[in-house]
Amino acid sequence: MVWCGITKYVKTVCHIRCKPIEFPHLGIFLPIMPDAYETQSKLTEKALSSIQHNECLEVKFLISQAFLNTCGGSVTVANSNQIQAYDPVNAEISPLMAGVQHFNLASIAKVCDTDIFSVELILREIVAQLRHHLQKGCSVRLLMKVGNLISRNGELHWKSLGGDESKTKDDSNSVFSRFSRQSVATVNSC
Repeated sequence: MVWCGITKYVKTVCHIRCKPIEFPHLGIFLPIMPDAYETQSKLTEKALSSIQHNECLEVKFLISQAFLNTCGGSVTVANSNQIQAYDPVNAEISPLMAGVQHFNLASIAKVCDTDIFSVELILREIVAQLRHHLQKGCSVRLLMKVGNLISRNGELHWKSLGGDESKTKDDSNSVFSRFSRQSVATVNSC
């Protein structure tokens, strides 16, 4: 339930408010906006009716260099325009960091009918498990409503779910999966 709330929160911030949002200790989701796009600041009827139109926005993923460093060098970032490593100290990206929205844990907790500490614990556990499996060289998939973070052969890939792909997918986009040689474990909380 909490994972579903987290992914819906990220989708709301990226697609309705068109703001970048930081996934704590992992990276930043950056919506790529067309020039003619109108940003909605409040959840009004007009904003809600425009969700279908805005779902075609692509979301780029900026993965934290600190996260990559804690993986012990076992993971590299694919050479793609959809994903790149970032260092918050980097002067080229720092103007972007000024507009980054952080998770509102209280909002997610209220929607998921739980407490803030549980949401924070789940976020930390997701990042810890992701780091642990990447260090071991396992293939990992983190599927969200805005895109999929996938590791293959020690290389991280991001596939945005913008465009026609998002319209064909159902609500089961929010799945955390871990694939290893011995077993396959999938947790679907939606």
